[in-house]
Amino acid sequence: MTQNTERPLGVLRRRFVDLSYFLHGAGIQLNKWVRLKGEDCPI
Repeated sequence: MTQNTERPLGVLRRRFVDLSYFLHGAGIQLNKWVRLKGEDCPI
């Protein structure tokens, strides 16, 4: 682990990127699950 000497903005941006990646992965999993169920996704 690197020392926490970064600017808060950089840390915030990395947190946002991680969150967006996580949400993207979760969305893909949800799509697979919905397709597996054979239902139409309203979203």
